[in-house]
Amino acid sequence: MFVSFLIISRVTMSLARYNSARDNLTKMYRESRELIQNACVFTKEDQSQGAKEWRYEVAYHTCLLLRLAMAVVDYPDTKVPSWEIPELQGRAKEYLLATCSTNGISNRWAHASRGLSDDNMRYPIRAVYLLRDSVFSGKRLLEIELQAWQWSRLFGPIDTFMNGYYGMRKFMTAPFPFPLVQMARTFLFVYVYTLPFVLLSDQSLDFSHLVTAFFVTYGLVGLEYVSIEMDDPFGEDANDFDNLAMALTAFEDTYITIYTVDGCEWADKLRYKMRTGPEDSFNPPPEQGWLSGRKHKSILEIDTVGEDVRFFECRSAYTEV
Repeated sequence: MFVSFLIISRVTMSLARYNSARDNLTKMYRESRELIQNACVFTKEDQSQGAKEWRYEVAYHTCLLLRLAMAVVDYPDTKVPSWEIPELQGRAKEYLLATCSTNGISNRWAHASRGLSDDNMRYPIRAVYLLRDSVFSGKRLLEIELQAWQWSRLFGPIDTFMNGYYGMRKFMTAPFPFPLVQMARTFLFVYVYTLPFVLLSDQSLDFSHLVTAFFVTYGLVGLEYVSIEMDDPFGEDANDFDNLAMALTAFEDTYITIYTVDGCEWADKLRYKMRTGPEDSFNPPPEQGWLSGRKHKSILEIDTVGEDVRFFECRSAYTEV
């Protein structure tokens, strides 16, 4: 009974940690989508150049924040730090390198030396400042005035996102208590090893002894291996979360939202900036206005079929500047 209590307690705690990690990831994926959709819905009537640039910047910094969070989560396995991901570019990269790295300005006020892991975990915390700054720049760039409750719906998802990120930091920096793992595993192996000797005193058939020893060992050792899997749900194993793939899905939803409000040009521009590396095959047509220097105008056509079905087709019209 004592061994069973230890094993069940360990499995219960591992499952709680596993569910906590999953919930924190879900918060980050959900809130990144919510922020972009709220920003686009609240400002879609403003089709000025400043408004489109604002939506683009907010979308980019939202996607970048999510990508940096995934880089932190994957760092123990990939060993690729946040400052090396290809999506980090331009002003954002300069700011983060200056304020997060050991050789940056942050070292001027450091209380102690920091390792690569500490610097890596700091990147999303500084990147969220850029996102909040981009959102608040709507005061200057938007031609329409947002109400107080709308600003609350823009900053609220950012706060919830960071709540999920800090939860992931706690998961990664506070592992399962090793003494409890050691005690449970020691008692488990002692119990499993000595069980056949206890069964020798039983006068029943040898086959029943084999069956009993097999299923007891299978059940208890199996639960221990389940706990080991749930203790570290990140990485390349078959049972691990594919968190980067889920983040890329959130990026795709963001592109679609930007496309719906501002057209193909701005969606392509955002997708181009969020390239995942040299292997990313996305290459927008060279006649795009933001690449060729020609003024680009995206036209969103909506054909209504019946009452609820809509088909969206984006075609481009260009005029020489």
